[in-house]
Parts: sequence; C-alpha cells; structure tokens
Amino acid sequence: AIPPDEAVWLADAALDIATRLAPEQSAVHAMRAYLKVYLRTIWPTAGEDVALALQLDPKDAMANMTGALLSGLLGDRSQRTALLNRAIAADPLSPFVHASGGHCFFITGEYDEALALHDKALALDPNEVSALCGSAMALRCLGRADEGVRRTSRAVEGTQRSVATLSILACSLAAAGLRDEARAICAEIAARAADSYVPPVAMLVAEVGLGNEGRTEELLRQTLEMETGPITIATTIKPELDALLTHPRLGPLVRRLSLYAQRAAP
Repeated sequence: AIPPDEAVWLADAALDIATRLAPEQSAVHAMRAYLKVYLRTIWPTAGEDVALALQLDPKDAMANMTGALLSGLLGDRSQRTALLNRAIAADPLSPFVHASGGHCFFITGEYDEALALHDKALALDPNEVSALCGSAMALRCLGRADEGVRRTSRAVEGTQRSVATLSILACSLAAAGLRDEARAICAEIAARAADSYVPPVAMLVAEVGLGNEGRTEELLRQTLEMETGPITIATTIKPELDALLTHPRLGPLVRRLSLYAQRAAP
C-alpha cells in the first residue's frame, strides 16, 4: 500500500502513456474511470471516461462494471443494474466482475442482492478475496456478522494478514459483539503502521464499529487529509457513517468525505 496521492500520480503517468500509445483502446479509458472511482475526489467525472470506453467497445466488461459502480455511488439503481448485467454478460466466468457487482448493490443498501452476487463469485472461486470481504460486510448488515467473521478470516489467511482484510475482520468482530478480539486486530493494524504505510481509511473501517468517538474523529480527519476516494467507504462502513450524519461533531466531518460531498454536489 502507498499513499493515495502517490498512487494517483503513478497511475496517471502510466495512463497518459497508454493514451498516447493506444487512444482507441477502450481499456485505457475504462482504467482511467476505475482510478477515479477508487482514488479520486473528482470521481463523478469518471462518467466521461466510461462513456468513451463504451463508445469504443460496448462489450468491455471493465468499462461496464466501472460504470455500474459509478451509478451505484450516484444512487442510479436502474443504470447500475443495466451496466452490471452487461458486464456479467461480457465476462460471465469472472469472479471479480461478480464480486464487483456485489459491491454495486451494497453501495445502495441492497444487502440480500449484494450477498447473492458475492456468493456467485465464491462459487466460481472460493478464494476470491473481494467477495469474501464484500460478503462479510453484507452479512454484517443482515444481522449475520458471525458468518462474516468466518469469511473474513479466510480472506485474512489468504492474503497473509493484509491490512485491508484485517480492517474488515475488525469491523466484523465488533459487529458480532467480539469487541476484545476487534480491539486486538486494531492494535495489530496500529503496530503495522509504525513500520509501513497504512491508509487512515483502513483504520477507520477497523475502528468505527467500536464506538470510540475520539478515535473516530481523529481517523475521519486523517481520511479527509488524504483525500480518500469513495469506494472503500461505500463498500464497507457506509451504514455506520450514515448513522453519524446527525452527530453534532462527527456529522460535519462525514459530510465532507468524498462519497458524501461529491454526491450532494449539483
């Protein structure tokens, strides 16, 4: 993991070269859209890149899937579903496309549908990390956090305890009432931060379910400083952050996060 601004700089440089070499390739524009949706505060402008990619190749699975994610972020469920169906039709055996579809439905609060798509991804590949973590988040919101703990534990093992999967495990443990275990994972992530870069948003995902307002405020401010893109929040702890929107001190910080600020913009 590297800081988002560094990742964006490196990715933009590579995409600029790709655009000069092959501007007619839909994948170039699809990946630029994907970069915006995951890492940029200007993520709504990804629609321009999706449109260009689909003009060049209407059957580009990545372009359709990224458009579906963008539509979910913007709350357009009809467009989300249409683009996702096209992505799956273009690449029906892709665990990643199905898992991304699960994220598209989680974003809009449709947890049963999200879980069904993650389960399809896991039927194609039982070790698909995105589906294991995404299904754990859906299970949490469906009141089945204990099942989510088991799935996330598999992802943690498969990724050799990556920070991203550890943060979701902590979130799942807290939701399952296993607060001491969740705190132990948070301590492990904090210790990791002493030696290597750990995104503040990962620590926020891990900590928000424990209800420590001071720590949550600190991590919200750090996430804002890093100009974190919308996807990590939208596919993990959006329900918890939605509940904080009316909080007198934390609510204004939540509303400044890219997911909320840009979606509310005209």
